[in-house]
Amino acid sequence: MPCFLPVDMSFQMLKSKPARHRKLQQIGLAAEFQSNSETSTWLKSFFGLPALDPHEVEDCFAFVVMNNCPDSKSDLLCKFADYVFHNYISDSARYPPTLWASQDIAIRTTNA
Repeated sequence: MPCFLPVDMSFQMLKSKPARHRKLQQIGLAAEFQSNSETSTWLKSFFGLPALDPHEVEDCFAFVVMNNCPDSKSDLLCKFADYVFHNYISDSARYPPTLWASQDIAIRTTNA
């Protein structure tokens, strides 16, 4: 079973999605996020964290997301990872995983 899925379904995370995109722009990773590269895939993995059980988020972040961090642009990627960790993952986060992560999220589609 993969540790994260490329989906963003949680209301809390959807609500904060613009904040993460603003952070990508501030750091200088917006163009990289839009590209089709290893770095882009890594950045998009953050958006799958809401599909995990809240108690698995920190371990997945540490052992899967951070261990797969590309070497290119490492300074910029570390800034984004620090932002996500301090605001969404750490014990003292403003929006801890218990607010936005849920393994029981049903996959939704707009297809009829």
